[in-house]
Amino acid sequence: MILYYAGIAFTIAMAVTCVRRGQANPWIWIILFFPPFGGAVYLFSEVVGSHSLRFRSSKRASNRELKLAEAEVRRLDNADAWTAFAQALRSRKLFDQAMAAAKSAVDKDGSSWHALNELGLAQMGLGQFESAAATLSRVVELEPAHEAGDAAFALAVSLDKAGEKERARVVLEQLARTTSLPNVLFSLASLQAEAGRTNDARESLERIINEAEYVPKYHKREVRPWVRKAKRALTSLTTA
Repeated sequence: MILYYAGIAFTIAMAVTCVRRGQANPWIWIILFFPPFGGAVYLFSEVVGSHSLRFRSSKRASNRELKLAEAEVRRLDNADAWTAFAQALRSRKLFDQAMAAAKSAVDKDGSSWHALNELGLAQMGLGQFESAAATLSRVVELEPAHEAGDAAFALAVSLDKAGEKERARVVLEQLARTTSLPNVLFSLASLQAEAGRTNDARESLERIINEAEYVPKYHKREVRPWVRKAKRALTSLTTA
C-alpha cells in the first residue's frame, strides 16, 4: 500500500514538473498513462538529463509517439500540438516536415519560444544557418535561460556556420559566464584561437580540464572526451 501511494505521489510530481517546464506535450500523456514508469522515464530523460554536456537533439521518437503527436495536431490544432509534432519529426531527422510543422506552430502563436526554437532547430537540420540564426535570436530574446543555454548555443553554432564568427564568439562568451559545459567552452576556445586570441583560448580550454574535477559522477564519461580534446588543443596552441 505504501508503494502504491508513493507511486501516485511520484507520478503527480513528475506531471507537475513537466507542465512547469513547458514539456507537457507529449510527456504528460506518457507520465499519466504509464504510472509510475512513465514518470521515471521522464525523470531520467529530461530532468536528470537536462544538463546534458553536448548540444542536444531530441531523443528519437518512436512510431507510437510520432502517431500520437500527429493525432494531437488533428485534435487540437494549436501551437503546442504543432510544436510537439515538429519535435517528434525532428528527432527522426525529417527536417523538411519538422520545419513545416514548426511554421504551423509559429503561425498559431508567434510569441511561443517553444515553437520558434523548433523552427530554428529544423532550419539548422536543413543547413539554413542564416535563417536559423535569425529565428534562434528571437528565442534567446524571449527566453534567455532556455534549457540552460541550449538555444544560445544553437544560435552560436548557426552564426558560426553562417560565417558570422565574431557574433558567434560574443554569444559564447556571454554563455560561458553562466555555464561550464565543455562543448560551449571548446567552441568558444576554437573561435578565440581563430581570432588570434591565444591567451583567451588557453583559458577556455583550461577551464574544461579544471572543472572536469567537479562534474557529477554520472557525467564523467561524457566529460572525458572533451578533456582529451582540450589537452590536444592546448598542445597545438603551445606549439603553434
